[in-house]
Amino acid sequence: MKAIGIICFVLYANVSLGQAVNNTLEKDEGNIYYQAIKEYLSFVKNRNINKDTIYLEEDIKLTSSILTTCGKTKIVLMNAENLKETISKKNAICLYRIFPLDYFEGEFSVSLIPFAVNFDDRKKEFKFINAGDYRVCFKFDGKKFVFAKVIQHSI
Repeated sequence: MKAIGIICFVLYANVSLGQAVNNTLEKDEGNIYYQAIKEYLSFVKNRNINKDTIYLEEDIKLTSSILTTCGKTKIVLMNAENLKETISKKNAICLYRIFPLDYFEGEFSVSLIPFAVNFDDRKKEFKFINAGDYRVCFKFDGKKFVFAKVIQHSI
């Protein structure tokens, strides 16, 4: 009986007193993955790099709720089929892989890893080349995520 009471108390406390922010499924500008892309684009623009299109590796858990444009940049979700089709037209593209929201040392972050991708017709396989990654960091102010910084890691 005590165990049932403790479980009920814990559940009640978690539901009534706990904080919950889940904007990973929202298909709007508040989506944390969209925010990460937006801040990354701002970061590279400050380095005189303008991207008219970002090719983003499709991940049903992370990318299905991301808007298709960010400012003037078009966001295109890529799977194996349309990746091969796009590369056959362009020879190579920069494909971004996005990673789930992470928490480390008091900050939340989303990592973006750009890959130069081409298709080797002789071996019938994609080739991915990576030179680093970007970690877009956010603080949580009790109600929402607030952008903190972008950290670039190079290999």
